[in-house]
Amino acid sequence: MKKHIITVGGRELVFRFDMLAWADIEENVGQLTEMQEVLQGRKRIRGLMNIVAALANAGERAEGREENVTVSWLNKMMHPAQFLDVETAAMEAITDGMSMESEADDEEEVDLTLREIQKKTGKGD
Repeated sequence: MKKHIITVGGRELVFRFDMLAWADIEENVGQLTEMQEVLQGRKRIRGLMNIVAALANAGERAEGREENVTVSWLNKMMHPAQFLDVETAAMEAITDGMSMESEADDEEEVDLTLREIQKKTGKGD
C-alpha cells in the first residue's frame, strides 16, 4: 500500500485507511457515499478534519505509535494553504485502502465514489 504522508505543525503524518478509520469516519462524518456532500457543504472543514484525524491515527497504529491526532490539534496546527493537499492525500488514502490490489499489481482499480467526488469538486484527473 502506498504511503500518503503530509507534514502538519512539523509532524509527519502517515494516512492509512483501515477498518477502525472507516468506523471513525462513519461515526463522525457519515457514510463514505455521503462524504461528497460533506466535503462540499458548510461543514467541509469539520468533515475533512475528522477524516484526517481518523486516517492519521490509523497511520500511527500501523507504525506502532500512540494514536493522538485530534481534530483540535489539526485545527491549531494545520495551515489553511495545506487544505487542498491534505484533502487530496486523504481521498487517495481512502481509495488505496478500499482497493483490493496488492503493490505488485500493475492494473489500477477505480474507486467510483472517489471519482464522483472528484467530478463534483473539480479535482478529477
